[in-house]
Amino acid sequence: MMFIVQVLNQLWIEPEKLQLQSFSAYLQNEGIAEANGKDLGALIELLVKRNDRNGQRIVACAAEIPQRLHSRGKHVEQEKHDNLRPIREQDAELAVQCIGVMLCDLGWGRWV
Repeated sequence: MMFIVQVLNQLWIEPEKLQLQSFSAYLQNEGIAEANGKDLGALIELLVKRNDRNGQRIVACAAEIPQRLHSRGKHVEQEKHDNLRPIREQDAELAVQCIGVMLCDLGWGRWV
């Protein structure tokens, strides 16, 4: 938990960007109407598809890590894959770092 606070203390969120409250809202604001109501995995696919393979790839990759870790914690995923290791604090730290990278690359924040 201390790590999360440390990361957030290093990140400046741009106040004028706060009206875009989700990744879905960002994509809709960019003209991707089909982003409405999609889960994170589908949003990542839309981002990659719209920006070709290399455009916004860092954002897409950074989004995939929390998305995969989140699904790994679900009971149904644990039943499907009997060899999944439990989620640990270090996984949460990585996910928070990825969210910071996304915020910076989307222009919603910057590292201080």
